[in-house]
Amino acid sequence: MSSTDIISGSELDITWGCYFIGLPLTSALTSALWGVGCLQLYLYFENYWKTDQRWLKLYILIIWMLDTAHQVLVIHYDYIYFVKGIMEPELLTLLPRSLITTAALTGIVDAMIQAILVRRVWVLSDRNRILTGFMSAAVLAQFTVTMACYVEMFNITRFSQLYEIVHLELAFTCVAVFADTFLAAALIWLLWKARSGLRSSDSLVNRLVVYIVGSSLVTVLCMVIAVVSAIVAPHSFIYMTADTIIPKLYFNCLLASLNARSNLRENLVIHAGDISFRFTDPSSGSEGRTNARSQISSKALALVSARLRENDDIEAARHEQRTLIHIVPFTGTINAMIQVILVRRAWWLSDKNQILTGILGMSVLAQFTITVACYVKIFNFTNFTELYEVVHLEFSFTCVAVFTDTLLAVTLVWLLWKARSGFPSSDSVVNRLVSYIIGSTLVTVLCMGTAVISALVVPNSFIYMTADTIIPKLYFNCLLVSLNARSNLRERLVAYGGDISLHFTGPSTNLQGCLNTRSPKVTTLVSVGCQSDIDIEAGSHEQ
Repeated sequence: MSSTDIISGSELDITWGCYFIGLPLTSALTSALWGVGCLQLYLYFENYWKTDQRWLKLYILIIWMLDTAHQVLVIHYDYIYFVKGIMEPELLTLLPRSLITTAALTGIVDAMIQAILVRRVWVLSDRNRILTGFMSAAVLAQFTVTMACYVEMFNITRFSQLYEIVHLELAFTCVAVFADTFLAAALIWLLWKARSGLRSSDSLVNRLVVYIVGSSLVTVLCMVIAVVSAIVAPHSFIYMTADTIIPKLYFNCLLASLNARSNLRENLVIHAGDISFRFTDPSSGSEGRTNARSQISSKALALVSARLRENDDIEAARHEQRTLIHIVPFTGTINAMIQVILVRRAWWLSDKNQILTGILGMSVLAQFTITVACYVKIFNFTNFTELYEVVHLEFSFTCVAVFTDTLLAVTLVWLLWKARSGFPSSDSVVNRLVSYIIGSTLVTVLCMGTAVISALVVPNSFIYMTADTIIPKLYFNCLLVSLNARSNLRERLVAYGGDISLHFTGPSTNLQGCLNTRSPKVTTLVSVGCQSDIDIEAGSHEQ
C-alpha cells in the first residue's frame, strides 16, 4: 500500500466516518423498506392478479426483482465494511463492485417507476404530447446522468476517487429533484382540473392530491439532503446514503398507490350516489390516479463489533454493548403483556374456566420469570464470551416459550372449534380464525425452534439471539392486525348471516345455543392471537 493510501484516524473521521456512521442506519432502513415492499407486492398480486393487465403485473415483478438485487448488494458491501473490514482496515479505503453496481440498479428502478408516472400523466392529460414529452425528457435526463455516474465509477477502486465525480452526483440529484417535482405538479394540476364540484368526487381528488404531495415530499426531501451534503461536505459521502434509500421509496410508493385503488373505489361507492367511477382497469390509466404515501417505519441498529485499537475504545465499546443487555427485559415484558391478552381471550371463550386459564397463566409467568433471570445473570457481563455461561437459561426460556405458544394456540383452536354452530356464516369465521392462529403460531414456533437448535448445536455462535430479538416484533404486529381485522369479519357475518344477528362486543357465550334463535346475541372473539407476518399479510388484505 502506498503512502497516499494510508488513512489516519482524523481523515477517517472527516471523510469516510460520516458515511460509515450512516451506513448501518441506511442498511436498516433499506431492509425495512424492502420487507414492506415484499408485503405490498403480495397484497397487489392477491387483490389484482385477475383484474390487472399482464404487462403491468410482469412490469411490477421485474421492478421487485431489481429492488431485491439492490438489497442483496447493499448487504454485501455492509458485510465487507463491518465484518471483513475489522480485520483488514485497508478494505475501508476500497470501493467494492457491489456498491458501484447499486448505482446502475438505482437508475434503472427509478426510471422504470417514473415511466409509470409519465404514463399516468399521458392518460390524465388526454394524451397531451407536449406535456408528456417534457416529462419523458426529464426522466431520460435523470437516467442518462445515473448511467454516466455508473460508467465513471466502474473504473474507480478507492473511496478517495469518488470526489472526482461528485459533480455528476450533484447533477443527478438536481435532475431527480426537478423530475419528481415536475411529475408531482403535473399530476396535481391535472387532478385539480378534474374537480367537478360534487362533494363525493372532489373528496376523492383531494385525497389523491394529498397522496401525491406526501409521497413526493418524502422522496424530494431525501434528494435535497443529498444535494446539500454534496455541496457542503463532498468528502463525507453522506449523499450516498440518501441515494441508497431512493429506489426503495419509489417502489413502495408505487405499490401503495396500486393497492389503494380498491379502497378508493369503495369510498366512491359509499358516497357517490348515482355517480359511477371505475378504478379496476389499468389500461384506462385509473391506476395512475393514486400515489399513496408510503408509511415508513425503521428500527435502529447497534454496531456490536467495532475497531478496538486502544483501551479507551474498548471501554467505550463495552458501554455501548450494554444496550444489548437491556433489550432482554423489554423482550420479556412485551411477550408477557401480549400473552396476557391471549390468556384473557381463552378465559372468555372457555366461559371463565379457572383451571384452564390458570395453566395458561402459569406458563406465561414461567416464561417471564426465566427472562428476568437471564437479565439478572447477564447484567454484569462485559464480553460476548461470557454469554456462554447462561446458554442453559436461554435454552430453558425458548423451550418454555415454545410450550406456552403451542398451548395457547391449541387452546384457542379447541375453544373456537367447539363453538362451531353448523351455520356456514359463523363457521366460515371460525375457520378463518383457526387458520390465523395456526399460521401465526407456526411462524413464531419456527423462529423459537431455530433458537433452540442453534443454542444446542452452536452455542458459541449466538445465533439464537437473533431469533429472540425478532419475536416481540412479531407478537406486537400480529396483535394489532388481529384487532384491526374485527370489523372486516363482522361485515362478513352481516353479509352472509341471513336471519342470524351476530354481536361482537360482549364476552363469549355458547355459540351453538345462541344460534338457535332468530335474533340472538352471539359473542365470539374476532381478534385472535395472531403472532406472525402471515397474519400481517392476511389482516392487511382483509382491511
